[in-house]
Amino acid sequence: MIQNIEHIILTLQLVNSNGNTNFLLTLGYDFVEISKFISLLRKKKYIEFKSGHLKLTESGRLYLNDLNKELNRKGLDKNISPLIQYKTDKMDKFEVYFPINLYIKVGRE
Repeated sequence: MIQNIEHIILTLQLVNSNGNTNFLLTLGYDFVEISKFISLLRKKKYIEFKSGHLKLTESGRLYLNDLNKELNRKGLDKNISPLIQYKTDKMDKFEVYFPINLYIKVGRE
């Protein structure tokens, strides 16, 4: 079951924007977990199945808003979640970040 608050927000955002919930597979969830979580959100009346699509209900919008407030998300962060796998921990001002896929070209062509 999805319990990570950022993943819950992402799921609600995906439903709100008519996105593909299969993205949750890349976060390590399987189809059964995603299905159970979607069913739970429907039981709680945060989402509904309407015209062949999942839609966020008014109570779902309020719940999403509350979750965003809990994480102090403002502006675009309320509507667009960062890709969690690329999120880094806060660093000291004297530390230097080097991305994993760093390519350095040495020499002349």
